[in-house]
Amino acid sequence: MKISLLLLMAAVLAAAASSAAVFPEEAATPFCNVGFDKLMSCKPAVTDPPEKPTSECCDVIKSADLKCLCSHRSDLSIVPSINPKLALALPKKCKISSVPPECKGH
Repeated sequence: MKISLLLLMAAVLAAAASSAAVFPEEAATPFCNVGFDKLMSCKPAVTDPPEKPTSECCDVIKSADLKCLCSHRSDLSIVPSINPKLALALPKKCKISSVPPECKGH
């Protein structure tokens, strides 16, 4: 479960960063219940040097459709600047207690 959650966070941030930079008009387009621009609020919490996740970041993660995000994890590349330990710690720091079954065991 930890590996899939790490891949999920990295993939989501990679998609958010590349989509917003290349297609600014799509930055607010919903993806799995959140806009790419909103997902970028979590980037400072998962890159070095880390910052505490903001309430905005945690609200975004809590409102995201994690089942949907997990279904797209293999379609996206991983951004090297993402710190795996920080990405794995983000759900706990945001007090997310459960991950959908679709995200487990991959």
